[in-house]
Amino acid sequence: MATTVTPADAVVTLGVTLTLAGKTFDVSYSKTLSSCTRADRNIVPVPTSQVGLVQLTAAAIAPGTFADFNGFFVMNRDDTNFVRIRFSQNAGDTVDFKLEAGQFMILWNKKLEVNTTEAAFSAFVDFDTVYVQADTAAVDVEYLAVEI
Repeated sequence: MATTVTPADAVVTLGVTLTLAGKTFDVSYSKTLSSCTRADRNIVPVPTSQVGLVQLTAAAIAPGTFADFNGFFVMNRDDTNFVRIRFSQNAGDTVDFKLEAGQFMILWNKKLEVNTTEAAFSAFVDFDTVYVQADTAAVDVEYLAVEI
């Protein structure tokens, strides 16, 4: 069966407007992800135990699984509690981020390198799973993953 999905562009626009002590600090950024062929958006209830949010596999065949992504946007939709986001590479390199209530983050690729001793850079590896865990009470996490 031939696909009936017509590729489309995703436009990401970020802007910061700040006036402090009479001085303006405005920053804007726009990036177009051309010819997107797949996107997945979901709101996931996250408990205080670690759960998988997105799995990156060689063959993306189900919602929440991707072969790769060109934009990954994750938002903590809670108004009180933080969530821990863990990017894990096949139970190898792992990095955790704290996402406070109402905060979001954007990733443009799935590359990471972790070193706890400040040694010289080694090599980037592809992480394969995004895990989430709420702190003291369950939270909602929303994500959007876009693939070209």
